[in-house]
Amino acid sequence: MPQVCIHLSEKELKEIDDYRKEWGIPRSRLLVRTFQAYARNYPHDVRAAKSFIEEISKILKDG
Repeated sequence: MPQVCIHLSEKELKEIDDYRKEWGIPRSRLLVRTFQAYARNYPHDVRAAKSFIEEISKILKDG
């Protein structure tokens, strides 16, 4: 299975983090929920979901 990497723009990542702050969602919980939602939509491609989470996680750590 080919690996799919999802890249989000800085603007998209900032919007995600702003949403998280607005609703008081801990970063770890946001990542878990994002992974679960992605896994439901793309159950056949767990690697892509992991790449997606890693990408978001990198930016959130910097924030």
